[in-house]
Amino acid sequence: MSNYRVESGLQFLSRIKSVKSNLHNLENNIFANKLTPTDVIEFSSESNFGKTQTLLHLIKNAILIDNHNTISIGGLDSSVLFIDTACHLEIEQLSQYIKKTVSNSNTRFNDEDHNTIVKKSLENLTIVRCYDSQQLLIAFHSLKTLLTSNPKIKFIILDGIGAHYWQDFINGGVRKMDLYEKKVLSVLDTCIKEFKLLLLYVRPEYFVMKNPAGNASATHKVRIRVKDKNNLILESTVIFKDKSVHNKSFTVRDHQLVWM
Repeated sequence: MSNYRVESGLQFLSRIKSVKSNLHNLENNIFANKLTPTDVIEFSSESNFGKTQTLLHLIKNAILIDNHNTISIGGLDSSVLFIDTACHLEIEQLSQYIKKTVSNSNTRFNDEDHNTIVKKSLENLTIVRCYDSQQLLIAFHSLKTLLTSNPKIKFIILDGIGAHYWQDFINGGVRKMDLYEKKVLSVLDTCIKEFKLLLLYVRPEYFVMKNPAGNASATHKVRIRVKDKNNLILESTVIFKDKSVHNKSFTVRDHQLVWM
């Protein structure tokens, strides 16, 4: 009997419009060049400061354009879909991160160039704000259509996965936090594999997981903790899918992550 695979129209369009992703270089200081398509990153932080600054840094690295007027900038020029349930993302802060990176490059750009680079980079960012569970569910159901219409999207960030847990809990939804997390991720799993996407989801520190080894969805687990409160030094601890551990300390100075 011959083997064959039935391909949907959406899958066909996605395949012929496929855009190669270079997100393995998203941030080598954190991920040590170990990212591959379809990886799922669990992200948590004991400090809102650490979470916000790290997420802004990763988004900036992904969406920054690669060149301007044929002059190389070095950005990854990938589109990011940011599913915002926490409503903490500030575009002005992100713009400052982009401007600072361009200012620190070896090429001198004028103010008009800076503004153009920021504008073009921000065009790589799609934000979907979800204020309740129903809106989040609608966003998930619309994902395939959105991803097909924009094949440059190779990175999805869900901030955060537990924002509507208590609302669902009160309405008779899943009670166990680890099962709730698994349920949400299962909805995204098909899109991640079909479109070869990188997913990062923010997991609240208060989410209790009775069986940490049982969550097979996350290939990498990143935790940001405060190492030195006086000097605002943070430490990223990454557990990779091969069980290896990578630690790196950093601080934030003038809209830039400074590694130590």
